[in-house]
Amino acid sequence: MKEKRSKDDNIWIERVKANPDAALKDLYKLLQGEFQQWLGDHYGLKAEEARDVFQETMLSFYENVRHGKLTQLDSSIKTYLFAIGKYKAISFLRKYRKEEKLDMESYQIQSDKKAAGNFLNGSDQDGEERVDMIRELLSKLKDPCQSIILGFYFHKKTMVEIAQQLNYNSPDVAKAQKYRCMSKFIGFVKKKS
Repeated sequence: MKEKRSKDDNIWIERVKANPDAALKDLYKLLQGEFQQWLGDHYGLKAEEARDVFQETMLSFYENVRHGKLTQLDSSIKTYLFAIGKYKAISFLRKYRKEEKLDMESYQIQSDKKAAGNFLNGSDQDGEERVDMIRELLSKLKDPCQSIILGFYFHKKTMVEIAQQLNYNSPDVAKAQKYRCMSKFIGFVKKKS
């Protein structure tokens, strides 16, 4: 990838300063195909993703010139842009994977909540057996979790009422605690199943 810097490469900085639209359009034509191919080969980006990363790379180049952060190239324009692109691609992949992971975790949490809700509301089991199992699992929880789950699911209290009962500053604190308690309860339900 390392290329010798051409004397002409610094002209790109001057061209961007003088006529950014024309200069960037020429750079697009010169490097876009190769750049996107490289992103696909090295980082597994799809064509649309590679196009977005290329756009961001070009924007960074333009902003660096415009704000005086880049006044002279120490490498070829291609090497400079590919270096920016490398970091943009890595950043994109981190963000994308994190969002994908969060989506999967959210789906799992929703699925677990639904299973626990079905369990608490009796759609998975019948009568005495369900009540006995709920008592057993709730006995494993300590307060405030027992109070929150019993209050919310069985006594149909609002989060405002639960927050007041437990002397929490706000219903949001009670909601956060309910989430933590339900996570524990879901763990017990999973182990029991």
